[in-house]
Amino acid sequence: VLEWARGKTILVLDQKDVSVAARVKKIEEHQAEAYAMLIVYSFKEVQTCYELNPKLMMEVMIPSRAKLVEFQKLGVPWRNIVAFVGHEPPEDAALYEAIHAEGTCCLIGTSRNLDRQVITGETTEIQELKPAYRAFLDRGADIIETDIPTQLGPLLYKEAVVPAAKKQFFSVK
Repeated sequence: VLEWARGKTILVLDQKDVSVAARVKKIEEHQAEAYAMLIVYSFKEVQTCYELNPKLMMEVMIPSRAKLVEFQKLGVPWRNIVAFVGHEPPEDAALYEAIHAEGTCCLIGTSRNLDRQVITGETTEIQELKPAYRAFLDRGADIIETDIPTQLGPLLYKEAVVPAAKKQFFSVK
């Protein structure tokens, strides 16, 4: 998969009983630092990953300002992370602003809520959920982690215009 993804997409490698060290090693073996990142589940794993390879990006759970402050104490640069704020919008709406002020993106997951409605057939028209998905973005999320990207992408970005400077990175069909 790491070879297949080269030049095509960004991979996010979840743990699934594989250590941070093993995932870092595999990324390095394939020289995939530019397009593969790790999901890490603890700040100890954040430090381990950064010590092993300071070029790697990580998805780090930061669902509150308390966790934001705790992360700041690690000394790991914000440029190395995307902040996962959870599967439900944080109660503190200003958390998005605080994360953005650090220079990184906010990611929210929809696989455990909105996506399930589509996958289980509870909702037959994804269009009905557009306002709910859009609300995540309007609130401050930059990235939606979804199990239905081929359905959600056109729903949210059908009219999106790719800036000329970014066209080389996108294939619009």
